[in-house]
Amino acid sequence: MTLALEALKLDPAPSGLAAVLAARTVPEVALALVGGVVADRFPRRTSLLAADLVRSVAVGLVAGLVLLGAINIWGLVAMAVVFGVAAACGGPAQTAILPEVVASDHLAAANALNSASSGLSVNLVGPALGGAAAAANGVAGSFAFDAATFVVSAGLTAALHDRQRPQGERATVVREALQGLRYIATRR
Repeated sequence: MTLALEALKLDPAPSGLAAVLAARTVPEVALALVGGVVADRFPRRTSLLAADLVRSVAVGLVAGLVLLGAINIWGLVAMAVVFGVAAACGGPAQTAILPEVVASDHLAAANALNSASSGLSVNLVGPALGGAAAAANGVAGSFAFDAATFVVSAGLTAALHDRQRPQGERATVVREALQGLRYIATRR
C-alpha cells in the first residue's frame, strides 16, 4: 500500500505505478525456477535469511531516501526489482522449509496455517496496516517499519532449529530447472 502511495505521489500517471509493480513482479516470476533450484541446492534457512536481509536493506534505503526527499520513481523501480529478486529466491525456500522445521504429524496443519496466514497478510491485513501506518507515520515511517519487519523475520529464521534433509543425487542446475518446468506443465 505504501509503495503504491509513494509511486502515485512521485508520478500521478498510471504508468509510474505500473512500472513499479511490474519491476516487483517480473523478476519474481522470471526467477522462480532459479529460486527453486537455490532452495534445493543450498540451506533453505540461509536463503530465507539472505532474502529477508536484502529486502530489509532495499526497503530501508527507500525509507531514508523518502525521508530526505531524494526519492524518484526510478528509485522505487530499483527497490522493486531488488525486492522481486529476493522474493524469487526466498519464496521457494519458505515453502520448502516447513518439512525441515515441523514434525511430520503436524505438517498438514502447518501448511494450512501458512497458506491461510499468507493470504490474509498479503491481501487483507498488510494493505490495511500499510495504509494506516502511512496515515499515522508518513510514508518514510511506513517503509522503515517494513524494513524492520524483515529484520525481525531474519532473526526468527536464524533461531529456527531444522532437521537435516536427506541428500539425494544431484542433477545439474539446468536439469533441475527443466524438471521444475515439466512439473509446472503437468499441473492445471
